[in-house]
Amino acid sequence: MKYFFLIVILLFAFESKAQTTIYNTYQSEMDLAYQQYPDVPKGMLEAISFTTTHFSNITDATPESCFGLPHVYGVMGLTQDGQGYFKNNLSMVSRLSGYSKTTIKSNPEIGIIAYAAAYDYLMDSLQISSIENQIKIIEILSEIPQDNNLTNNYALDCHAYSIYTFLNNTNKQQAYNFPNHNIDLEQIFGANNLAVLSSSENTFGHTGISNPNGLMYEDPMMKTAEYGPALWVATPTCNYSSRNGTAISAVTIHTIQGSYASAISWAQNCSAGVSYHYVVRSSDGQVTQMLLEEDKGWHVGSENPYCIGIEHEGYVTDPSWYTTALYTASSDLCRDITQSGYGINPLRTFFGEATVGLNSIRWVH
Repeated sequence: MKYFFLIVILLFAFESKAQTTIYNTYQSEMDLAYQQYPDVPKGMLEAISFTTTHFSNITDATPESCFGLPHVYGVMGLTQDGQGYFKNNLSMVSRLSGYSKTTIKSNPEIGIIAYAAAYDYLMDSLQISSIENQIKIIEILSEIPQDNNLTNNYALDCHAYSIYTFLNNTNKQQAYNFPNHNIDLEQIFGANNLAVLSSSENTFGHTGISNPNGLMYEDPMMKTAEYGPALWVATPTCNYSSRNGTAISAVTIHTIQGSYASAISWAQNCSAGVSYHYVVRSSDGQVTQMLLEEDKGWHVGSENPYCIGIEHEGYVTDPSWYTTALYTASSDLCRDITQSGYGINPLRTFFGEATVGLNSIRWVH
């Protein structure tokens, strides 16, 4: 059973809906949390919730990730079981807030208030007031390990970048009624790293990564052989294998059931036993390549030998993640793959609604 490569019309019926401002069902609960914890910057709860769940209350009923990414819970997207790799930030929020994990998971209002309480506690205990310096709190409350691993540092930067760009967005400020904090992103990330985090196209060389203006990223990530616009974050050898001569003949499209940053980090976990060739960010279409196309990723079971895998940030039940930027970046990537000499027929594709599980492919008419 073969998989398809993405074409722009997939889920196209959702596109107009996906591009509109996402209604925050839990705005009143967040407003209440700000009343109880006024030192937490207004907009921060919205920014973190948007980045992790798009204001959705994630429960056990939400489909699991197909590659074992730990399930998150609540409106704030907290991890209960990081499987020995991700931090169990649900336990951390519970401990810092005084609310039980069960209550945080089952009651969206308490989950939001508990997160605000934990955030406020860290602001006080670490004596942090500047919103730029609150990246330390964002990192502590994230599920991504703080282990000085280059890839996890990059993933944490991706997570924080999404939060801070949300806060700096004037449309978001108007839609969710929070002030313009005038956040200095360059102060947070540094000019060079900010240039990479904010760019969907970069130039790679033996000395590092540069943006179109020639600014260099401080970390020595190297260019991959296949796709120029992608950032390169290598998957460890414990999480992939050889195709053993099997020809590449299809591209498989997945939704992460989680965030871009968490997928990048999770593939570094040897206990996860998963890998994928590319990951695409919802907000701006940034692409990170994690595996050379010639290598066999571990993402679709028995179909791995002949597939190239692309993971897309978001949840299949929430079309708001499927932005124009994501569609455009993914279709550009798929065009590049199908024109790379593998013999993949671009007219053969799955044609239907997003689903969980296997789907047969057929001709596009």
